[in-house]
Order: sequence, then structure tokens, then C-alpha cells
Amino acid sequence: RYRVAMPRSVDHTVSLDVPVDVLYQRFTTVEYWEDLVGFWKSCNLDTELRELSTDDSGTSVHFAHIMSAKDLPSIARKVVPGKFVVMREQHFDPFDASAERAGGHYTARVSAPVDISGQCSLASTPSGSQLQLTSSCRIKVPIIGGKLEPLLATAVKNLFTTEGNFTVEWIAGHS
Repeated sequence: RYRVAMPRSVDHTVSLDVPVDVLYQRFTTVEYWEDLVGFWKSCNLDTELRELSTDDSGTSVHFAHIMSAKDLPSIARKVVPGKFVVMREQHFDPFDASAERAGGHYTARVSAPVDISGQCSLASTPSGSQLQLTSSCRIKVPIIGGKLEPLLATAVKNLFTTEGNFTVEWIAGHS
């Protein structure tokens, strides 16, 4: 019998100097997501925008990162051999103008015993707006899962830092 470790939590905040309604409007356009996919491709990460839809429930985005085991630390290659796809799904609820915010959630699916999910919110701040991401990362593999989770949490944090920097620059260039 083995003990299951608690999932790792990752919090990340991106501050922007635009009003939250402007951030929401731009953040939920196909242009933003296509440019983000192009950015990842320029970083040699094969990425595809699979779907973007907006309706009364908000905006949903589905995209994929196509990776290979060589992109992973050696200990992780035992769990995820060969080529694999990370399917990311993000949903933003409709913007609530009276509260100056929008909530949402996201998941990442991998063909491995890995769970990545979280909540996001866009909110007004005195100097503009803020995107807050709170993630949970769990690897459900006995013995090595607990050793891999800190690596996964760091990768998620690095991903959101990179995307946050992209977003700040992109929003500034699309004002």
C-alpha cells in the first residue's frame, strides 16, 4: 500500500494596466488565441488552436500542445514515453460589469495519469486589471508521482509566467 500525496497548488497573478472590461474583451477574441498559438510555435512548441466558441455561458477555448518525451525530465519519460498531446481547455464566464470581474476554469488533459485543473478570474484593480490563476497539479503514479509533482507544478508556473508576459505585451500592442 502506498500513500497518495496531496496535489500541488500553484497560484499565479498577471497585472495589466488596462481596464478589466478591455482585458476581458481582448482576452476572449480569436485574434488573441491565434497569436498565442503563434507565439508558442515561435518557441518551438507545436501548438494548435482547436476551437473557440462564445455564447451566453461565456467563452471556451480548446488548444493543444504537441510534445515528445525528449521535452520532459528523464524521470518523467518513464511515465509518458513517445509523443503526447496536452489538451488545454479554458472557459471564461460572461463578464459581470457591475462586479467588474469574470470567473472561469481550466483543465489540461494528458494521456498519462496526470490531473491539472484550476480556477481563473479577471478583476479590476486600482491600476487596471488582474488575471488570477489557481491551479492544482497531481500525478497519480505510486512512488514517483510525489517526486514528479513539484516538477509539474514548476512547469505550470513557468507556463503561466510565459503566457502572462505574452499577454501583457500583446494587450499593450492592441490598445
